[in-house]
Amino acid sequence: FCSERRIPDFKGRGGMIRWKILSVSSSHVTSPLPHPRICKRSFAIRNGTGNASRRRKSLPPPTNLEQQLKNVTRQSELVQDLRGLKGNNPDDRQRCLELFEQIQNSSFRTKENILNPLHAACIRCALIDEAQEIYEAIKIHGEPDVITFTAMANGLTKAGRIDEGVKVMNEMNAAGISPNIITINSRLQLLREMKDVDQARELFASLSNTHFEPNGYTYTTFIRTECESGDLPIAKDMVDQLHKSQSNFFPHASGALLDGYIHHKQIDKAIELFTTMRQSFNPNEENWGNLIGALAKADRFDDVQHYISEMINAGHNLNVIVTGAIMDGQVSNKRFQEAVDYFHQLKDNNMVSDVHYNLAFKALCYLDRPTDVEDFFRDMRRDPVHPPDGYTWSALLNYYKKHKQWKKIIDWYPTIRAEGYLTHFIRTTILLAFETSGQSEKMMDLITDWEIDGELPLSSIAIMMKHFLKVNDTEAAFQLFRSLKVPDHQPDGAFWMLLMDLHLEKEIDSRITELIISGMSRLGGTPNAKAWSHLISKFLDRKNYETASKWFDRMVKSDVKIDEYAFALKSRIDYQLKGVKDLSELLNAIEMNFSNIPTIVWSSLLKEAKSETDLVTLEKMMKRRNKKWKLSSPPLDRLILQFGKFRNLSGAKRIFAEIPVKFMTSHTLNAIIGACILNENVDDAVSYYLTDSYRHLTGVNQVEFILKKLVENSKFNDAVVFLDGLRLRKYEIPLSSVKQLMDVLSKKSSREAKELFVHLQREYPGLNQEGKSNDQLST
Repeated sequence: FCSERRIPDFKGRGGMIRWKILSVSSSHVTSPLPHPRICKRSFAIRNGTGNASRRRKSLPPPTNLEQQLKNVTRQSELVQDLRGLKGNNPDDRQRCLELFEQIQNSSFRTKENILNPLHAACIRCALIDEAQEIYEAIKIHGEPDVITFTAMANGLTKAGRIDEGVKVMNEMNAAGISPNIITINSRLQLLREMKDVDQARELFASLSNTHFEPNGYTYTTFIRTECESGDLPIAKDMVDQLHKSQSNFFPHASGALLDGYIHHKQIDKAIELFTTMRQSFNPNEENWGNLIGALAKADRFDDVQHYISEMINAGHNLNVIVTGAIMDGQVSNKRFQEAVDYFHQLKDNNMVSDVHYNLAFKALCYLDRPTDVEDFFRDMRRDPVHPPDGYTWSALLNYYKKHKQWKKIIDWYPTIRAEGYLTHFIRTTILLAFETSGQSEKMMDLITDWEIDGELPLSSIAIMMKHFLKVNDTEAAFQLFRSLKVPDHQPDGAFWMLLMDLHLEKEIDSRITELIISGMSRLGGTPNAKAWSHLISKFLDRKNYETASKWFDRMVKSDVKIDEYAFALKSRIDYQLKGVKDLSELLNAIEMNFSNIPTIVWSSLLKEAKSETDLVTLEKMMKRRNKKWKLSSPPLDRLILQFGKFRNLSGAKRIFAEIPVKFMTSHTLNAIIGACILNENVDDAVSYYLTDSYRHLTGVNQVEFILKKLVENSKFNDAVVFLDGLRLRKYEIPLSSVKQLMDVLSKKSSREAKELFVHLQREYPGLNQEGKSNDQLST
């Protein structure tokens, strides 16, 4: 007979899972399914398909004792198979699924001594849904033990299903099962995922009153919990105690603290700890790789070279993980040419992975070399080992999008679709290409396919609305807007801002804005401060100060908390409507809400200044009200630039000189260079840029800015001298700026253009690599 039991499925909804119960008679016992490894000959004989000469004409029916012996043998084989699955490769996962199906459809499905090893194997192979089915079966046919409870909770936690993991722990407590140290570790991991630091501390402290001895995993999990919460001193104290007691767990614990320092970008402390680690033991490759990767991210490549040498001397190999981290640091710090050169060096030594290819391609896209980008991508398409993946396609489409090459995006669409790389970002980019090119039908086809595959993201809905508004089909745009529903479409602040931008661009009256506000209330509650402020800023950009003031008053009457940015907008409104002398009342109100007037308020007021007199008045007010002002604050950068705007270069230089170098940022250097150029004093701008004490503040954008002004003022010799100064100091030189210089110079004097071209080929060999960059330089 067959019976059905209603037990919860893996999502806890309570579904039907059929467990076939076979009747057992005294004369016959149903045999289990054949094992896949059973020999073909015996299988053929049993099924009557083997060689006739070897086939027995009749087989006596098996006795109960014989069948029991077969079951015992088969059961032992299954257990051995299950215990051999470690879950560290796809074959183990596939084999575990096969055994799961076999056992589910056999007489072993109710035996605890089979179900428990099967459950453990499913956990190791990350088959969490199958493990949960077995867990429910164990609860029906027996009692889960501490190992089963712990494994189930641990598996759910690793899968990110925190609530279900907590539920299993609660079931264990309710069953009166005493925990072991592995259970304690699982609970700590759960609390770490839940970011419940207080409960984690309480649990860890309680171990001193029990017979449990914390192991390496216990210390590591607790230290990672403290580090992720930002309490690094507590984690450090624990690691120091383990170090002083010469504990065997010090290597694991110190590695966790090292990761914590790196995560919080405390690189010097990470180096100090790593030195201590090396004095006690030889750190593993993961420790070395994490530190070297962090140094690369922090743009400390001299230290990177040092620790690579130390790592090799310590007996470790330079693996692809470490080199990938170095390349990632080069790209993150805009050392794009270095990243490309390093990639080719690694490739020559067969030390590249997909990560290296993607980072090199990303660097080429940033270098903005069209020929190199196309060639590199074509080579990847031909490479069977490292073909383009979703990351590569995203970088390519983003490059085309940046250059508005919509046709190329559309041409690649069929290939991307056939290869299965239609991610949200890629689909949205293709949709934007269709919309920009006016291909409405293809756009609708893409949307239809997307809806079939899954939920349509808000970014794509916004593009559709933009299209409808562009073709003046306002009704279709708002029909799409009204179709949004919770929870399928929970609009975020960015969506509302984009929507407001579209309406304001179309000069639609305030009724549309009212509709947006009501729609926000329907879909996502009342508008947040960010959305209100964005709407007000749009009216300010249009110099519609009266309307902006009305909307600010409406914002105040709502339940939204007025933040710093909103007060900055209000200061701009009052300055324009009342003047600089009537700002005291507003500034007093702001001081009541904040201990000090936020820097964004001052920056907004300085940017809004109508005259140099108002600028000087605002400077005095700013310094009087903020006596403890940090000299690195953004308003000083804005003040420098505004003095330059009002042709007061001496005032800009005075403010710049008041700021100690250690408090300066790249924005500070940008401001003084901008002030010099606004006053037609490019020589001073070059001098500031090439000052060695400001080198850590320099960037490619400043080079482009200065070169552009030198070229516009026909100071070609000065431009060449500036480029040579950059080369001698090993600054990065943007190829686009050199090309711009060549273009302008060739129109002025072909002789000088030729001389400069020869000079560049001689002095900058990187521009002549493989003859590709010559095409970009020639005119």
